Amino acid sequence: MKIYQIGISEEIEEDFWNTEVDDDKKLFTIQLMKYYLEFQRLLHLLRLFVAEEMYRNLTDKKSVHLDFIPECDESLIDEALEEKWILLEIL
Repeated sequence: MKIYQIGISEEIEEDFWNTEVDDDKKLFTIQLMKYYLEFQRLLHLLRLFVAEEMYRNLTDKKSVHLDFIPECDESLIDEALEEKWILLEIL
């Protein structure tokens, strides 16, 4: 599991993570991860609006959703590679 800095002082962080892992640390880490995941779920809702606002500010267009969808360039498709991926999926 990766350890992320959560904005506490370096001394407290060093004391917490550099000592042996006990049940309290495990529970703290589990609870912190729950809060982090919930925060990500909430942030996901805002990202849609933020992305839309950024697109409007960068272009003269009304919405990213009303913009064109890029066309596929068939010449860039590697058939041999696709067959290899199909074989990997079967395994």
